[in-house]
Amino acid sequence: MYKEWETIISGGVEIRGVKAMAIPRRLRTDNAILEEYKFVAHRDRVQVSLKEAIRLSIQIALEYHQTVHIKTIELIDDSDEVTIAELASPILTEILNDLPLIQAKVHLSAPSNRFNYSLFPNVIALDINKVSKEDNFMFAVGIGLLSRNKNHQLEKILLKLKNSGFVLTRERSKLENLSTLSKQGLDVILEKNIGEETIVLLKKKEQLVKKTEVIHVNNNEFTWLEKLNSFNIENETNDMRIILVSEAELESGLLGFVNCLRKELGGEIIRSVLIQDTKAPKFSLQNPLYSEQLQLDLPINVLKPGKVWGSYRYQPLPSLQPKLVHHAYVGQTVCKKIL
Repeated sequence: MYKEWETIISGGVEIRGVKAMAIPRRLRTDNAILEEYKFVAHRDRVQVSLKEAIRLSIQIALEYHQTVHIKTIELIDDSDEVTIAELASPILTEILNDLPLIQAKVHLSAPSNRFNYSLFPNVIALDINKVSKEDNFMFAVGIGLLSRNKNHQLEKILLKLKNSGFVLTRERSKLENLSTLSKQGLDVILEKNIGEETIVLLKKKEQLVKKTEVIHVNNNEFTWLEKLNSFNIENETNDMRIILVSEAELESGLLGFVNCLRKELGGEIIRSVLIQDTKAPKFSLQNPLYSEQLQLDLPINVLKPGKVWGSYRYQPLPSLQPKLVHHAYVGQTVCKKIL
């Protein structure tokens, strides 16, 4: 910073005539949300809480659809043994309220007089039989939808979902070959365990992609930007995909870059593959390791060692626990006069 020239100079950047003024700090009216950003495997079936599984599922769904308006519906029937404390809808409300800008409508379809809705006023009672596809539900929750006696419920829910909508099902029976769901137009996105239940997140298959362009990005040179700029994504059809690939680099700004691109007009055709495994095979659309993952049509795809696919997610920090220490310090931040 050169005060006599009123100039700030950094690598490739020069700023002149900067003026600074003090402004009063705005007091926060809400509680701060403390989170950590970490890798989460999608189909490892590790033990998590129901709230964590729902949070992961919602983040994946919102990342795909890039919308601030979201409608969800939970379907409960007479055969479902679930208490108010085990419902997903109040958890959905809490999670969506923590997300900035998101405007959500959370619905619950259950037998009349089954639950006292005054206990969760932000959940809207709704009969799924009165729902039309025009309602644009993006996210649905059910129990045991993959069992034989619930096939009709799954089909009913799928008819109410928008294109590429997501379904979260809580399975208490042993799951067989999930690959057969592809015949029903469903892709398996997430698998987690919560006690005796297995959480499975499904996505309605998208239309077939007719054209795919692969662009390899790296941190050391930027000729790939010219190739990316050559595509006028605003005028491209939704059946095209531009896949940005970063490999052999454990640290990359690819994910943030892709999140920004997808917010631009036409950015919904952008996809990314971040390979954080130095021993992984070179990226190729003909390699089943990559082609099968890309068929899920997820915006973010991160490969870790051991052929583990997942993505980076924001997760709440665990609450602080009291701990015995040898020393403690007290800081007096407000001066008080003692009379």
